[in-house]
Amino acid sequence: MNFGELILNEPLVKCFASTTPETDSETNYCDAIPDMPWVDVDVARRLERERDEARNELEDYKASTVHSCNEECKRPMCVLRRERDEAREMVKQVCKSQFGTDVTFLPKEDDQ
Repeated sequence: MNFGELILNEPLVKCFASTTPETDSETNYCDAIPDMPWVDVDVARRLERERDEARNELEDYKASTVHSCNEECKRPMCVLRRERDEAREMVKQVCKSQFGTDVTFLPKEDDQ
């Protein structure tokens, strides 16, 4: 059995939850070029997953590094920091209007 036969016999799974959509989309083109050497579909799927994991790790690393952002920054930590600051400001305003007192939030070690 050669690799081409492995791919030709592999059913094409159309599923929204696929972790290897690129590999899945290419498995149905194998019969168009019969003499072409092919990579085993399991190897291709593993490589696609490893590539995507590496990309995600890189994005996480980029998001965790120091950067100068703006109010439109979409990095998860920046969004969470803005939401936290907005919530703190709302609590301060409520305490001031309802109780006539100022509230001070002490920063934790991880607050920046």
